Amino acid sequence: MDLVYGLVDAEVEEISRQMSDSGFTRKPTARGLRARLEALLDVGPPFFARLDFESGESFYVGRINISDSNGDPIVINWQAERAAAYYSSTVENPMGLHSKTHFEIRDRQIVSAQREVYALDDADGGAMTAIPDSKLADIEMRQGAGMRMSEIAGRIRKDQFEAISHPPDEPLLVVGAPGTGKTAVGLHRLAYIMYGNADLRESPLVVGPNPGFLSFIKAVLPALAHTAEYSTAAGLHGGAAPARSEELDLERLKGDPRMATLIAAAVDNLKKVPSEPLVVRLPRSRVTLDVETLRSIFEDVDARGKPHNDKRADFRYELRRHIENVYRDRVGSHGPSRGTAISDLTTDVMRASDLMRLVSSTWPSISAQALVRDLLGRARTLDQLGASVFRPDELELLYRAPAPRLEDEEWTFSDLPLLDEAEALLSGVSAGASYVVLDEAQDLSPMELRSVARRIRKGAVTVMGDLPQATGEWAYEAWEEVFEHLVPGQAEGFERVGLSIGYRVPQQILEIARRILAVAAPHEEVPEGVWYGSDTPRRIECEPRNLVETVVQSVKDLASLELQRQSGGELTQPAGDVTDEEPDAELTAVVTPSPLVGPVVEAFRSAGIRVARFDEDGIGDCVTVLRGIDSKGLEFDNVVIVEPSAVMQERTLGHNVLYVAMTRAMKRLRVVHSEPLPPVLGDWTADPQRLADVESPTLDADRGVYASLVADDIQAYVASMLPQLPLDDLVAIYHLVRRLSGAPPRDLD
Repeated sequence: MDLVYGLVDAEVEEISRQMSDSGFTRKPTARGLRARLEALLDVGPPFFARLDFESGESFYVGRINISDSNGDPIVINWQAERAAAYYSSTVENPMGLHSKTHFEIRDRQIVSAQREVYALDDADGGAMTAIPDSKLADIEMRQGAGMRMSEIAGRIRKDQFEAISHPPDEPLLVVGAPGTGKTAVGLHRLAYIMYGNADLRESPLVVGPNPGFLSFIKAVLPALAHTAEYSTAAGLHGGAAPARSEELDLERLKGDPRMATLIAAAVDNLKKVPSEPLVVRLPRSRVTLDVETLRSIFEDVDARGKPHNDKRADFRYELRRHIENVYRDRVGSHGPSRGTAISDLTTDVMRASDLMRLVSSTWPSISAQALVRDLLGRARTLDQLGASVFRPDELELLYRAPAPRLEDEEWTFSDLPLLDEAEALLSGVSAGASYVVLDEAQDLSPMELRSVARRIRKGAVTVMGDLPQATGEWAYEAWEEVFEHLVPGQAEGFERVGLSIGYRVPQQILEIARRILAVAAPHEEVPEGVWYGSDTPRRIECEPRNLVETVVQSVKDLASLELQRQSGGELTQPAGDVTDEEPDAELTAVVTPSPLVGPVVEAFRSAGIRVARFDEDGIGDCVTVLRGIDSKGLEFDNVVIVEPSAVMQERTLGHNVLYVAMTRAMKRLRVVHSEPLPPVLGDWTADPQRLADVESPTLDADRGVYASLVADDIQAYVASMLPQLPLDDLVAIYHLVRRLSGAPPRDLD
């Protein structure tokens, strides 16, 4: 440990010395050194495992390569080929390993180590002598939401690694229910791809559901010595700042792929076929191009597969070329000789006012913002261009009175994909991303998917999502519908990898989530959680006038529970005191309807509790208040849902929103309400024993692994999990549960 950290400190000092050089920024290695320094300075441990091979070779595995002064590797990058055995080895295929050890490191000290031995005991006829404990480390050792996502490399499971290491030369879809690790897989896949493919490191792009989510995940790639650009789908168009959202029916209409047809018609409508001859006055002559010639030029240019403004430039160039040719043929030997005064002639032609007027009237120049503003702000134009694809009531909904000036126009979030579509047709949008990772793709409208598609080069994309978690205004029945817009022409030409094991959400919470999913997506199944927590989800009913105060008190009570757990049952400070929490305190999300966000934030501030408003501050270090739709992709130790009926009513897919919000919890769930619960939760108290049964009376929360299962149930449970888990995982779980429940060891048939 001292050796590794000594090497890290020495390299940090050397890079810092090089960066202090005045000419550092001009060096070709500057960018790489900055990335290396950022990775070295990351506070995560430099290694997390040791591999010991039957051949006698041993080395450590970590986030980045670390070598000694002679250049000999001490720690190898987890993305290196030799490190694959850490993730992919099994009892049946140890991949040459004698053993592997997983370490937990905190404050530069090893605090625990779990060793997995693949050696065989001849005395037992070849039976395994050790249970693969390291495979259970991330089940037994429950980490809170404060664990940084950049530390996940050491906890990647075999099924996740298979998705991460999938070949990068075709579109990949990673699907999975809440807590299966889709986001971590997508980001680590991007790092894995960049590590082995230098041409994909140039300009990778990560697209996520909202700015707060992107802030949450931004530390992952730098900690793995990689960088990327981050954006929401709407934010890919950088030419306008959205000022507001709009009504859901209008939001859905603007996301409809028919809007692409309407915008294309508006761009096409800009052009005017020449109807009069062009007369250009030049020195010593006047050149006339007749209507037939002009139309021929127009049709030739219009047939080129280029954006509008590029065609405008081509049209101008072709006119100039024709005029110069006619002029030379007419003037002949009496005019400028060939090869002389050409630049003067070209200048005269390009300055001709008649030519400029023709170009401007035939192929007018316009910005994307002006085009969309004029389209939506002119009812007659909307009717003329949209009658064939929209109903009259839809066109009426699309119309809005334009602002007096273009710079005063208030754009909405659903306008941005329209502006991007217009920009692509007018000036083109470069597929500048070397590789694209798209998270929560099920929430994007077809128009947003088209925006992302324009940045993808030849199918270089990994898509993550879960259709039952869709909270946007577009509900897709199948992923082929998404890929139809995202990778045109390859709607069925993508590989699909499913993650079926829920590592994050306790089984108690999944039990309630299952009720919601039965309504939101009856054909889908909630994954089986791999651990039971020690806390029962609870609902707290109160009077409307006491709602906000009850929310604050519920968060205080949650903090007291955690303090009691940490102290082994003895409170070390007054109950409810969350104002003096340490920086790594539990993270609590308070999910509220939009109108309550402000009042709830103010109530926490008045109580002296650290609070962040998600839409302004992102995720805080104690309490974060946010809307249900904004909780997508995030994780918290505790979740408090306020007035779930109102949370659901804010979106068309309200059940999905509630399902998403509830499954953000890693430890505890509370529902605070003054209004009646939605029907899907109405029987919460009808069967209290069912929820109580999933508590873990024999273990504390950090070791709550299948603790409520009695020995007689073990074999039945293992059998039910056979379709979902690899055999070595099932064997390990079986032995662990028997050990924890006090049952004697027994071989599995």
